[in-house]
Amino acid sequence: MKKILPALLFLSFSLFGQNGYYNNLKDALSKPLDVKTLDLSNNALVFLNKEISQFKNLETLLLTNNYLEELPASIKALQNLTNIDLSFNTNLNTNLLAQHFKNLTKLESLNLEGCKLLYVPYEIKHLKNLEQLNISHNHIKDLNSSINTLSNLKKLDISYNHLDSITGSIDHLPNLQNLNISYNPNVYLDKLFGDSLQFNSLRVLINRGNTKVPDVSFCSELKTLDLTDGSFTSIEQSNPKQIKLDNLFIEKCKNYHPAKDQLLLGNGTKHLTIQGNADLTLGNRSKNIKTLKITGGTASNIKIKNCAIEEIKYDSKTISTVVNQLNNLDSLLLLDISKTSVSKTEVAEIGVATFIRTQNLRPILKLNRLELWQEKNDNLVKNLNRKQFG
Repeated sequence: MKKILPALLFLSFSLFGQNGYYNNLKDALSKPLDVKTLDLSNNALVFLNKEISQFKNLETLLLTNNYLEELPASIKALQNLTNIDLSFNTNLNTNLLAQHFKNLTKLESLNLEGCKLLYVPYEIKHLKNLEQLNISHNHIKDLNSSINTLSNLKKLDISYNHLDSITGSIDHLPNLQNLNISYNPNVYLDKLFGDSLQFNSLRVLINRGNTKVPDVSFCSELKTLDLTDGSFTSIEQSNPKQIKLDNLFIEKCKNYHPAKDQLLLGNGTKHLTIQGNADLTLGNRSKNIKTLKITGGTASNIKIKNCAIEEIKYDSKTISTVVNQLNNLDSLLLLDISKTSVSKTEVAEIGVATFIRTQNLRPILKLNRLELWQEKNDNLVKNLNRKQFG
């Protein structure tokens, strides 16, 4: 053991300084101009040493999960700083932090997740180059209009707060591409994405655990809509024909009735994830859907027939049968039932029936014992080729 220990020590310390990364203040101070990333996370820090001003080339400062109340005045010397992570510093004083914003104008990413913030400081308007802002898991009730001045913002996470309304505070962010408003159950979304507002670049909207679904008809670039764990009954959109989603997630939405939203599901969505207790038929109107994932429930009321779907994944042990749900799927390439309770008898039945429907299936089935079953299915394919197709 004594012979191994020096080697282990060498390996652990040899990472220090690689690509300018340091996670030890003493080592970093030995070569201050080489430091690009300083990671002092999980060190129970109560204050940050003023010697931090020596890191003139510092770009990323990681301080997550400490007990910091404020940043030192010397931080203004870090003119190349573009990324600060202060997440889970629950003693952080918002007013003291805000004093530094006017000196951190090159900042591109700011993480204040889990800092027990009650509000967003108005001084955040000084961060004109900010592209990513995470203020999730706080106690914020209202967002002031200062966020609307961050014209370069691309990603905003305001999930897990106590927001009532966000209209007027984030509705003029022309470069915003990714917005997470999840788990703000009382948030008012009715007029957030109106046609007169500027969400021309929005591509990802995460709206998990909320009671309402916003109207995204005028978000022309929206590709991913995540409505997981919502308590809504339908997805009402003013102009569903304009919506061309790639990914739609509607899992764990027990009150949702998709029959009312057939047009939305079949209009342009390519990848659909839905709760297994839904009453849904995917047919020729769902011609654009290529992959389908079904989670939870029994999936007994989900019928898939006469559509160009290529991959189906059943993802729940409560699903015990699927054979009667699949009909005339000529484009099917992958059927994954590895996480279901489907019996071996039905597995064989699906294998034969599915192969007769299409010669394109690859592989026929995906099961828990993948190697074994693929081998058996390969033999099944060879036999079927001889018997059915000569």
